[in-house]
Amino acid sequence: ISGHAVQGLIAGTGAFVRHLRELRSVAGARQHLQQYAVDVGDRRVFAGVHFPSDNLASWLVTARLCDQGFFGELVDEAKAFIAGAVLRSAVYQAMHAHGGHYTAALKRLEQALGEGWVRAAAEARAAQASAPG
Repeated sequence: ISGHAVQGLIAGTGAFVRHLRELRSVAGARQHLQQYAVDVGDRRVFAGVHFPSDNLASWLVTARLCDQGFFGELVDEAKAFIAGAVLRSAVYQAMHAHGGHYTAALKRLEQALGEGWVRAAAEARAAQASAPG
């Protein structure tokens, strides 16, 4: 587990949940906050001080914190935010592309985030389809 990755994702998710109404009115705000939230952990992997699996474990811990009431009544919004952030992670993208020994743990992450993962994945596909090309 990476304390930096957990802290970045918790801070980003906390800010999102706290300022949800305001962020909805600012184009791209959620996506920028999601990128920031995962960049903290990703940079630790790039620097060689953590393994990709440390980020994966950190994402799972943060998803489990949602189930423990860490983000209050907005658990579904928090999970969708976390899922969207993880999908933006360069470390996640590399693990997903590689598959192999990451496959089972990535599946557990999807299950932990549940409907939030489904929503974020659909949004990511829609954004990719509408991107100029």
